[in-house]
Amino acid sequence: MLLTVLAVLAGLSHLPEPGFKDFGLRPVNLFSDLLRERVTETDDFGAENLLAESRVPGQVPVVSRKPEDTVGKGGRPRPSADPNVVPIEDYSGEAESMKYFVEALRNIKKMGRPVRIAFVGDSFIEGDILTGDLRENLQAAYGGRGVGFIPLAPPVTYRNTLRQHFRNWKAFSMVNYPRVDRSKLILSGQYFVPEKDASVSVESTSAMEHAAACGKVSLLYSNRGEAVASFRINGETRHRFDLEPREGLQLLDVRGEDIRSLEMTMENADRFVGYGLFLHDDEGIYVDNFSLRSSTGLTLSVTDRERLEEMNGLVKFDLVVLQYGLNVAEPDKVSYKGYKEQMVNVVNHLKASMPETSFLIFGIGDRNFKSGDGRMVTMPGIVSMVETQREIARESGVAFWDTFRAMGGRNSMARFVHHSPPLANKDYTHINYAGGKKLADAFAASLRDALNRY
Repeated sequence: MLLTVLAVLAGLSHLPEPGFKDFGLRPVNLFSDLLRERVTETDDFGAENLLAESRVPGQVPVVSRKPEDTVGKGGRPRPSADPNVVPIEDYSGEAESMKYFVEALRNIKKMGRPVRIAFVGDSFIEGDILTGDLRENLQAAYGGRGVGFIPLAPPVTYRNTLRQHFRNWKAFSMVNYPRVDRSKLILSGQYFVPEKDASVSVESTSAMEHAAACGKVSLLYSNRGEAVASFRINGETRHRFDLEPREGLQLLDVRGEDIRSLEMTMENADRFVGYGLFLHDDEGIYVDNFSLRSSTGLTLSVTDRERLEEMNGLVKFDLVVLQYGLNVAEPDKVSYKGYKEQMVNVVNHLKASMPETSFLIFGIGDRNFKSGDGRMVTMPGIVSMVETQREIARESGVAFWDTFRAMGGRNSMARFVHHSPPLANKDYTHINYAGGKKLADAFAASLRDALNRY
């Protein structure tokens, strides 16, 4: 009888892991207390006049050239010459996963457009944490002014690089899919419909030198009817633009000298859909923050390919960084097979929609919970997620950066929390601005290392 029961339990323990869209179910493993966790532990490491112009997709020049293969084929790169640099791992099979970004950066002075990084993620980068310092680091080296993309009416408006206020916008998010129009979804995962007297105002801060002013504001939108957008730049007279009705995405550019504040209002916008504003220049480098609280990344699969292609034609991205995992990882979970399979589909969907763009999986950072003896330690599920994300990169043929290793490996989140000054919040999950700067500088060093080794 005992042998029969054990046989049934063993069978249940090997059922395939269920998972659907954004919901992951814990796998059945009734012997979990008896089985040893099979994960690979990562080693610790220290660590002028205003004018406006409207553009349509397909007008951005692209530079591409096959790089010299110095990284190694189909696997992790050779170790960096600097032992303090966490190398970018290349899983393209031809050591080309970063080639579009590298080539754009090498040709930054002659492309006629900025180099852009889309940093797409969850609450880990909310408030421009990490991305603000990464942008500042890169702009200090390669030029550029402004914070890049900001959504028109985000659910969270705090960020140290600017102050934003808005009113009378109806927000739609892919986190609430299927209660959104899939044909309107783009990389940001959000779109906004104006109600009567809708407006948004933005004012830069002095927190970061290169974010304090810019030379151009660009409105990303679609419009199939009558609509009027009015802008007031630096408190001056309002400038009014009749938006042309047209299928697909459009970009309205409003230029000025040292733009530090703006107010935009909408009139008669019954068939207008807004996405966000780009605060930028015509040259340099930009890190656009596309953070969305509670997102797992899986709903990026429902973004519309045609809209993605249009967006990438208007604002060319050279590198897309995918930072997810916090909303999937569980304390003791050691298998994320369902999530891996769906996320590989997401990456392949984005690659097909945004050709001549490099992609990188930004691995999950450390996350701690209280152990039986009262210590704050790394969740076993975090180590498993790091390896799962590495597998996602390997199976989709893109790059991977080990954030867990860059933080210092096991139990590093506790060290971040108790550092003086603190580098993370006491939820032992989210870094703060100081911790974001530490990781931003480490990632920027890895990007430069990749540039030197390609």
